[in-house]
Amino acid sequence: MSRAAIVLLLLPATLLLAGVDVASGAPKKHSAADDPKARAQNLLRVASLLVRDGHLDRAAAVLREIDIKTKGLDRARYHTLSGLVALKRRDYRVA
Repeated sequence: MSRAAIVLLLLPATLLLAGVDVASGAPKKHSAADDPKARAQNLLRVASLLVRDGHLDRAAAVLREIDIKTKGLDRARYHTLSGLVALKRRDYRVA
């Protein structure tokens, strides 16, 4: 196998490791972990699923990880989930 063929075979893997989109050649955008708003939205989704499945302690832990001051946070959903967790835990004063 020639040297040029080896380079062509390894180029897509090298670009992926370097953070470049192989299809367009453009640098990859930041992940959701880098964006506080996206991270908060993802945590709200996780908390919602945990409440639905009855894992109240885990849902409360996830909700505690969310920074309430995050710009663009769906505060109504946050407080609704927090209230549901408190209600299902029979903590009526907090709910």
